[in-house]
Amino acid sequence: MDSSELSPQALQRNYWLGVLNGAAYRLSLALLDGAIVLPWFVSQITSSKVVIGLLLPIQNGGWFLPQLFLSRYLQRQRRRVPFYNVASNLRVLCWLALAAGPFLLGPAHLQALLALVLIAFTGFWLIGGATGLAFSDLVAQGVDPSRRGSFFAWRNLTGGLLAVAGSLFVSRVISSGFGLAFPRNFGLLAVVNLGVLAVMFYSLSFWKETDRVPPIDKTPGLGHSVSIILRRDRTLRGFLLTRILFIGASVTTSFFVVQAAELGGPQRLNGLFLVIYTLSELASNLMWGWVSDHLSNKLLLGLTGGLALAQNLLATVFQPSWPPALYLLIFVMMGLIQSGGMVGSLNLLLEVSDPRERSLYVGLANTVMGVATLALPLCGVIAQIWGLRPLFALAAGLALAGLASLGAWPDPRASAKRLEA
Repeated sequence: MDSSELSPQALQRNYWLGVLNGAAYRLSLALLDGAIVLPWFVSQITSSKVVIGLLLPIQNGGWFLPQLFLSRYLQRQRRRVPFYNVASNLRVLCWLALAAGPFLLGPAHLQALLALVLIAFTGFWLIGGATGLAFSDLVAQGVDPSRRGSFFAWRNLTGGLLAVAGSLFVSRVISSGFGLAFPRNFGLLAVVNLGVLAVMFYSLSFWKETDRVPPIDKTPGLGHSVSIILRRDRTLRGFLLTRILFIGASVTTSFFVVQAAELGGPQRLNGLFLVIYTLSELASNLMWGWVSDHLSNKLLLGLTGGLALAQNLLATVFQPSWPPALYLLIFVMMGLIQSGGMVGSLNLLLEVSDPRERSLYVGLANTVMGVATLALPLCGVIAQIWGLRPLFALAAGLALAGLASLGAWPDPRASAKRLEA
């Protein structure tokens, strides 16, 4: 089934349900994600850069890793929404445990609280691989391909508007806690986020899809299917290499806040960083949506890679004597990169994928990228032993290598247009 089998009314309904889902998702990230808020929480308990360096790999790797192993099961299902709903309920249970921890354990058991938060956060994102795989297929078959760029742009734009308010709320909670001391101020953020997650997950329960006939699988196993796809599809191989390199370049995201503190910045700047980051992402969404719909998702990927290179170079050379406002450019670029990635990454993967084996393509690509993130905690070790500047320099080198790798594989949209001509 593809989007042409749904009525215009159903496509429009899916479009705006997806926008609501994305708006709630973006607000959730503003309240508690692995780039800014979770590093702040962990840094209040331990100074270990290794632990801080685990946060984004857990968030990204947990979402990516399970997808290949679930892809064959999902591909055999007639519908995706029931699968999505079961996984969503499990994720809510994980977050409920995370939200309860600060109030049940309190300041007297901070090490136990840290362990609970890390375990619940890991479970939440591992199960997120299931919801992410189902969501990818729902978008591919339930949103008009010519509107996918604007679809993701509107998800991010509406979510960004909510996230501005959310980031101000986070700033207020971090600074004053509304009368709640640490760690219960963190618990307040987690409880509020629990309500946001409910909206995010249950909005897609009303997504319109039709029964599809599962493909007849004539291959002997998952490994054989993966081997065939990788051997025959040069574009997929190139896409994976580029994405892996850019994932490596993103490992420093959690450490920009840490470097600001080491340079002497006050804690209240964390809230400002979040506001700048959110506003930058908000302002760029429709621009990236236009690039996605009218130019090329591969071009979009290259532009965000160039920003990652500039961001890490600036962090590498930044000196305490430089104007503090210059450091804010790092968070401006972080917002641009985040927005561009959310608009273009899945769109580009869907263009690369063979529609007949889309679940397998998406699962394979995301699991390979998840495996790549397993190496990223080593970057925390690098930061712990040698400091942050060598880590930023390494990330800049990976971004440069990612840009160079773009020339090794064709743009799938351009290839499709040549075949249609």
